[in-house]
Amino acid sequence: MTASPLSAPGASPRSPASGFLDGLIADLEVTGMKLGLDTIRHVLAVLGRPEREFPVVLVGGTNGKGSTSTLLAALAGASGARVGLFTSPHLVRWNERFAVDGQAIRDDELLRLAGDLKALRASDPRAAPMTFFEACTALALTWFRERSVDLAVLEVGMGGRLDSTNACEPVLSVVGSIDLDHTRHLGDTLEAIAWEKAGIVRAGGECVTHASGAGGDALVRLCRERGARVERFGREFHAEGSPGEFRYRSAAGERTGPPLRLLGAHQVRNAALATRAWERLVEQGVLGPAPAEAVARVLAGTGVPGRLERFPGPPETVLDGAHNPEGARALAAWLRSTRGAGGPRVLVLGISRDKAIPLMLAPLLGEVDAAVCAAARSSRAESPAVLAQAAREVGFAGPVEVAAECGDALSRARVLAGPGGQVVVAGSLFLVGEAREVLAPDGGAER
Repeated sequence: MTASPLSAPGASPRSPASGFLDGLIADLEVTGMKLGLDTIRHVLAVLGRPEREFPVVLVGGTNGKGSTSTLLAALAGASGARVGLFTSPHLVRWNERFAVDGQAIRDDELLRLAGDLKALRASDPRAAPMTFFEACTALALTWFRERSVDLAVLEVGMGGRLDSTNACEPVLSVVGSIDLDHTRHLGDTLEAIAWEKAGIVRAGGECVTHASGAGGDALVRLCRERGARVERFGREFHAEGSPGEFRYRSAAGERTGPPLRLLGAHQVRNAALATRAWERLVEQGVLGPAPAEAVARVLAGTGVPGRLERFPGPPETVLDGAHNPEGARALAAWLRSTRGAGGPRVLVLGISRDKAIPLMLAPLLGEVDAAVCAAARSSRAESPAVLAQAAREVGFAGPVEVAAECGDALSRARVLAGPGGQVVVAGSLFLVGEAREVLAPDGGAER
């Protein structure tokens, strides 16, 4: 069974290096957020252009980037490629962001490379504005060069046009959904956000997408204006999922296999997107083919921590990184489809203050019986009291409580749910990561 990397070989979430790593990497972060490519291009030039040593696929969009990136990397591995995977954010350990062939970077490698970047930032005035995410991007690309990867799959951080990953020249651009998020930086219309996301598509290049609606239409139009080939879910490729199987078809043929390990209708679209991206890389000659049974095994066996991840009870606990309105709607749809005759369903909720909180609360609270609000260990976290008030303002009539931190919220939610109920943790990947530390302190997932 294939899963996203959760721990580095020989290391644990509480390894002696972890505290030092936190301080070292956090020291690379600058106040605020800076969009632009000048600094990262300079840093990569100083590092000897590591991004030019292997083909790169950029995976952008509002939601589904992590799942799609992980599935694509696993499919490329089934073709026999050595694959580097860069994702964000991490749930428990910094190492999770950087993986080669499903193995996260070791502490000693991360310490060395982060230290090199810290020294560069201190000694080179043009590297001094380097942000945390730019450092992570440079670190990933440098490590992938050291590990002689055949392909790098990079999850775009925010937007696309000015994101640091866009300093690479992709052989293929992959775009998931397009919805309203980070509107202060990306614009407050779907068309404006699509323009930013389309920034990872090169003139004359290739794009595959499952973006729909006005955002998807705008993305397709922008790609065609640039002379880029674009394929869209529901038109050039299709998929359906059921409890018994996953069915996919494209110009390359039809595939039928066991159901996805990833849960939810939205993951069917992500799996289709990853599969079509893999097919295009094979058609381009970037990757070799893989047996149909190997592809089916990857799709049925690949999981992504914190994305509708279930931990057995009693009561059962479900973790989902839904952190914007679209993600909240997708989680609510899954909750609605799995509603049974069991005990109460209790939501453990934490949301960043820069999110559209009412638009997230309305769908989620419609599928639960009670809520416990908590704040993740993040400077962006909204206070539990404010979240509780917002829950009342959107009309939720069930019990709403507040807790000092995630562990307390989980404990109280278990009591409210009872042995036959269900606890759902959502609203923030930071909060999901803290819940995962409680539920799987060794870094391993339970399914």
